[in-house]
Amino acid sequence: MCGITGFFSTSETIDLGSYYRAHKLLAHRGPDDEGFISLVNEELVFAKGDDSIEHFSSLPHIKELPATRLVLGNRRLKILDLTWLGHQPFISKDGRYVVVFNGEIFNYLELQKELETLGHTFTSSCDTEVLLAAYTQWGRSAFERLNGMWAAAFYDKKENSLLLSRDRFGIKPLFYTFLNDRLIFASEAKAILDITQKYEVNEERAIDYLVFCATDHGVDSMFKGVNQVQPGHFLEVSKKSCKESKWWTFTPKRRDNYSYQDAQSDFIDLMGSSIDLRLRSDVPLGVALSGGLDSTTIACEMANRLPSAKVARHAFSAVYEEEAFSERKYVEDTITQTGFQPHWILTKPKDIAPVLQKLLYYQELPIRSISIAVQWLVMEEVKLRSPTVVLLEGQGGDEVFGGYTNHLLTYITQLVCEFRLLRALSEARSLHSGGSVTSGQILRALVNLPIRAALNIKERLINRSYLKGQVLEPSLNAVSSDHFVNLLFTNLTYRALPEYLRYSDRNSMAFSLESRLPFLDYRLVEWSFSLANEYKVRNGVGKMVVRDSVSNLIPQSVYGRKDKMGFVTPQTLWQRNEMKDLVTSQLTEKELGDRFPFVIAKEAMKATQSYFAGASSDFTVPWRFFCLVLWHKLWIENKGSLK
Repeated sequence: MCGITGFFSTSETIDLGSYYRAHKLLAHRGPDDEGFISLVNEELVFAKGDDSIEHFSSLPHIKELPATRLVLGNRRLKILDLTWLGHQPFISKDGRYVVVFNGEIFNYLELQKELETLGHTFTSSCDTEVLLAAYTQWGRSAFERLNGMWAAAFYDKKENSLLLSRDRFGIKPLFYTFLNDRLIFASEAKAILDITQKYEVNEERAIDYLVFCATDHGVDSMFKGVNQVQPGHFLEVSKKSCKESKWWTFTPKRRDNYSYQDAQSDFIDLMGSSIDLRLRSDVPLGVALSGGLDSTTIACEMANRLPSAKVARHAFSAVYEEEAFSERKYVEDTITQTGFQPHWILTKPKDIAPVLQKLLYYQELPIRSISIAVQWLVMEEVKLRSPTVVLLEGQGGDEVFGGYTNHLLTYITQLVCEFRLLRALSEARSLHSGGSVTSGQILRALVNLPIRAALNIKERLINRSYLKGQVLEPSLNAVSSDHFVNLLFTNLTYRALPEYLRYSDRNSMAFSLESRLPFLDYRLVEWSFSLANEYKVRNGVGKMVVRDSVSNLIPQSVYGRKDKMGFVTPQTLWQRNEMKDLVTSQLTEKELGDRFPFVIAKEAMKATQSYFAGASSDFTVPWRFFCLVLWHKLWIENKGSLK
């Protein structure tokens, strides 16, 4: 697990002093070591930095090398092979290829064995060397063989080209800017901005944030001119060209004659294999544990698969004084069963304000809610009060197996479209009896959405009183004629998961921790889309195949839960009371009007005042304006300076 940076051009050069200043901004992603490679007189030269380990002390310092048209840098967090042999960059034995890499290739041992039969030899026990050998052997097709999370840069000296690759789901970030034959890339946008000094708002993305809370759903970012390599894509730069291509193509295909019992058996096998791969580590592991189905499944699997001597049995859980938002009773049942040492992170309103500036600095974008601040506090606890370096989390289970309320409503819509009306009414009745949805939401699922589907209405214009002009609502990524499947796929690849992955990556890496996500093993994900919808939703409850598969593994209190809380916080209570002054202090017509020309400041203030007066229950409007103002002050006005 690391951070990577680099510059490449076929004709332009970069001053390495300026480059190194930007590179050091990613020190939190890899505090254990750093390394570089640069072209000097068209020869590849290794270099050290201020934090390189002693073994490389004889190398020249990167700042001492002349301006260059290629430099690749790495910040290392040691996870596999803790010796100097895991130092990056890696260069192929024939001197043709160089790689810097952020992430983990979980199936590296299996790949290593295959590559050894093809004549490759290895000197380290780390996955980076295997990754480079795989790329040397198979080229771009190597990515399809990888089971992991990664952002990597491969330089081909023979072809004088650079290729950037990102994992299937975008678990690991990779930003870049390309202009006039100059490619600058980094694991976080802040390093690019420090080099270009172009701190400008991408207004289209800012509007998407205000209306849809969408920030990570496209090629471009909130910073004008800073782009992202898309998940499952690679970007190739050579001879003044920059082309992005898709390497992972996935089309959901339903399996016929596949029993529910077989599905349960296959889930156990796939999840077990996924966790086995993600327990490969030379440093202590722990688990982020809520009271929900996904993280509980992971915790119980971990406890069963590793003896206590092999794992740091630490579990980390956010709790609140407000019992309606706390899942402590379910976590305690899991703790009793697994023997993990619990860490309770009790968060109060006063804890939020002190972390917001740092949070926006590391996240680089405005955030959805204070749940991200609570996650930050959880990661801080992991770092300060345990030996844990690798943390397993349950992210992805909801997106893959239908855990959100909107999934359940869309399932009802799909039943209506299939004219399975009795089943639709039964599901609607069960869902409504659970108390988590309103009659209006049920009616929309039964009537409005099926009508829109029949009329093929995929997009609509959204009006917001506080915005100048209308906003086009993004349409679903259609991969099937099934609306439920389309929504799952959209949440997985376009909206929801990309945003949540950013929160997890930035919060964990801010404290030099690695987050691993067993539910996003690509084999498990692709398999899940072969299932009949009924295997995921039944009687108003989602993720049924997961729930039933692990019924004998997890505490019965968790198995029997029908409520879906997610990573909730008491924000609706806090924002109107203890946090009111904090939020309103940033919300004035001047604060909004001077910064955002696309906002009608007077109307924005009306909307926020309506909330605080109790006339509106939508906490997101004042919160998003509040966060956007703080983000603008930090990144646009102060250029990312926390001083």
